[in-house]
Amino acid sequence: MIEHLIRWSIYVAVQMYTRSYRTQKHGFVEPLIQKPMIYAHYHGDEIALIPAFKHQGITTLSSLSRDGRRMAFVLNQLGYHTVDGSSSRRAVSGLIGLKNRIKAKAAPVSFAVDGPKGPLGMIKPGIFWLSQKTGFPVTFTVALGTRKWTIEKAWNKAWIPQPFSTVGIYASRPILIDVHQDPKIMAQQLTPWFQTWRESILSNPYDTTRISRLEAELSSFTRPSTDAQQTLTSV
Repeated sequence: MIEHLIRWSIYVAVQMYTRSYRTQKHGFVEPLIQKPMIYAHYHGDEIALIPAFKHQGITTLSSLSRDGRRMAFVLNQLGYHTVDGSSSRRAVSGLIGLKNRIKAKAAPVSFAVDGPKGPLGMIKPGIFWLSQKTGFPVTFTVALGTRKWTIEKAWNKAWIPQPFSTVGIYASRPILIDVHQDPKIMAQQLTPWFQTWRESILSNPYDTTRISRLEAELSSFTRPSTDAQQTLTSV
């Protein structure tokens, strides 16, 4: 009973707080909403991204810890679907759960590429394996806060938007992962690209020329398969 009250209290607090700041969506965010897509983001951006994509049917991983269970409850109330498996021990089963969910519901997925424990900004190969197994494109996302509090001691440098601020949500052009590409090599190649693209937006989101040039480089990392190409052309 007490745990139930705690979960509802957290949910109400989240709902009230997220209404204290404004969210703006840029780039490919709006066209991709509710499409069969895999959203790649840094673990530290999660708090800001959650309210921006609520009630869109997105599936995400959730930890089996007590805090993870509470977070899963809040996410479910906000219209997310959660799959157990964000801890290191459940990583494989979590990926399989996401794959099954995507195939069964053609549902979009949110994926913290440097989770569950870092290192910060280091992409793990799981997201590319997931793209290969489902044929769904990957889009990189980043949240930009005009005013925020950063948890400096956290490994992921998680941050919270300040009241009455604005959070900008950006999404890259989707990329398609060919079934013959090595997910580990993809992770190694795209880690520095994602870091550069993200920092470009954080430093100057109005420099659209540079951002577009970086997004154009994505094509050099991929070899789209026929099935994946059909998925992307429907976006």
